[in-house]
Formats: sequence, structure tokens, C-alpha cells
Amino acid sequence: MNTFFIFASVFCGLQSSTELKSPDPARQVDAIQKLMATADDMSVDSIRELVVLLDDSTFEVKLTALQALKTVAHRSEPAANAIVASLGDRLLSLEAEKCLISLGASVKRPVINALQSGKDLPRTALYSVLESMGPRARDGIPAIESGLAEKDLLTRVYAAKAIVAIDPSSKVIKSVLIAALEDPSLQLRITSAIALSRSIHFRREVKGHLLNLLFQKDANINDRMQIAVAISRLGNEANDVIPKLTEAFRSVEIVAQQFVIAGAIVMIDPVHKEAVEFLENNSEYLDQLVRPSSDAIFQEFALRLRDRREGERK
Repeated sequence: MNTFFIFASVFCGLQSSTELKSPDPARQVDAIQKLMATADDMSVDSIRELVVLLDDSTFEVKLTALQALKTVAHRSEPAANAIVASLGDRLLSLEAEKCLISLGASVKRPVINALQSGKDLPRTALYSVLESMGPRARDGIPAIESGLAEKDLLTRVYAAKAIVAIDPSSKVIKSVLIAALEDPSLQLRITSAIALSRSIHFRREVKGHLLNLLFQKDANINDRMQIAVAISRLGNEANDVIPKLTEAFRSVEIVAQQFVIAGAIVMIDPVHKEAVEFLENNSEYLDQLVRPSSDAIFQEFALRLRDRREGERK
């Protein structure tokens, strides 16, 4: 790196640092974006200033600061802790959760620490972040298990579904998720049934529930697609539901939804002619679902489906 470039980088960094303290939100946002452009060189002082902006700024400044901290959270504990703390900000909570999920296991320890500390943060969001890490978050299970005793059923369900995603052999989740299958809330029943489909011990018990939920009038498109994915996890144990899945496949008109249901059918019955032909004629949807930007549950399903299809062709 030549001397001029070093000088220019330092000068830009100092200028951005000064503008971060500007009373003009537009200048602050611009300064944050400049820091993001050179994230690899972001200084400890700049990170500290970004953390401060999360506490007392306009929403746009906060959101931009959060995105900037995301670029360094894998190497900066203060940045990771600040993103975790942002889960408690009503305006930033959803974006903070997305940031943490995208960062994966690099932020595992701050998330577990937040659970263990008893900080006033939405526990369901913390559970969801650890759930997204799968088996890599195994050392977080003791911290999650305390949530199984919470008074709020939703919190208990989120704790249980995180545990079974991390350890499909866990048995401690049974009472919470089985009970939730009878809850008046359709969304809670769907969430619990999908979680149980991951369990190697209890997934047979949920087959009938999943099928009933697939035909619920109030279930939305995304719900139906996730339910179909859950059914596909049962493999040949779900052979007897093929007629109902075929009926669901024929009854929907949205191609993306048809594709997922057809994929679920093929995961159970790989020679189902109608479903196989549909997948072959709409293979571009598989490519879309495999992309990293896809919803994690559909990406995981698409990868399983692709591996299954490629294996059959060999």
C-alpha cells in the first residue's frame, strides 16, 4: 500500500469520525456509509462512536449505524454486543434479529451471554437467532432450556423449537410442543407442528396435524409452504399422506407454492410422475430457493431436494 493511499484512508477516517458527531442526520448517515465502504479498516474509536449512535439518534441514523456494525461484528465484540442490545429497541428489533441471523455462529457467544444475564431483551428473538445456527449452537442449549419453564406459551414454544433445531434428538421439548398443537392460535399450532417435524423421536406424532394444517383456510401461502417442507422431512413415513398432498398440489395456483408441495411429494415418493414432471418443468424455482438470500427453511429444503434429485440421476 503506498504512502498516499495510507494518508488518504486516515484522512477519510478522521473526516468521517468528525461528521458522525454532526447535528445533521444526513451528514451522519453519509459518514457512516463512508465507514462501511472501508469496513476492514474501521477503527475501535469509530466502532465505539457507532455504538453511541444506536442510543440517541434518528431512526435512519440508527439503522445505518446498525448495518455498519454488522460489517465488523464478526471481529468486534462491542459491535456484536451492540447489535444484540438493539433487539430491545422497538424500532430496530426486527432488523437487529436479521443481522444476527446473517452473522451466524460468529455472534453465538454474545447471544448466549444475553440469555444467561437475564437482560431485558425479547427472548423469542434470542432463541430464534440460536435456532438459525443449528447444531453449532449446541453449547447454548442450557441457556435456552430455562425458557421451557416460562409462563408465556409463545416463549416456551420458541425455546422448544430452537432446541429441536439445534438437537433433533432432544426429548425435553415434547410436553411444550405437543400441548401447543391444541392451542387456539393457528400460528402457534403451525409453529409447533413444524418444530416437531424436526424431532427424530416425535415427528410421527405430528403427521396428522401437519396435514390438517395444510388445508386450514386461514393458513397463508408462506404457512402452507413451510408445512409442506415439514411433511417432506418425514420421508417414507408419510407415504399414506401422498393422496392429500397431491390434492393440495392440484388445488393451488401459485407456482412457487406448487413447486414446494411437489418437492415435498417427491421427497416422500421419488417416482410420483405428476410431481416429478412439474419439478422438471419449473427447475428455475429450485435455483431461486438454493440461493443464500432465500428463507432459511426453504433453502434447507431446496438443498435436500437438489441432492435427492441429483442422487437419483446418477
